[in-house]
Amino acid sequence: MVQLAIFDYVRLMKTLEKIKDGKEPSEDDVKKIEEYKRRYTNRELPETVQVVLDKHKQAIEDKKLKAEVKEESEEEGIPFDIYQSIKSGILSGGVAFLSEFVKVKLQIRLLKK
Repeated sequence: MVQLAIFDYVRLMKTLEKIKDGKEPSEDDVKKIEEYKRRYTNRELPETVQVVLDKHKQAIEDKKLKAEVKEESEEEGIPFDIYQSIKSGILSGGVAFLSEFVKVKLQIRLLKK
């Protein structure tokens, strides 16, 4: 058991050095850190490591989301860039975006009368 703990610690230290040197962690590095956290719940990791892990997880989520949006754009037959702009505008602007859109459409219709 002691040998396993030392081995885990050495693996973790190598990964931490890599992160400290400003290199992005690989999937294997992230797995090593996650495994260490799971095994040794009473030990805390440096905050910088947690920040790197969070960024890594966010990058994975962003990649998944982008793939979903790309698939949706292909299904709708709309170029990806345009579809992404529309989608992000609706999601981030929400009701305000739609409200302005409706106002402009109504103004155009009233001007045509």
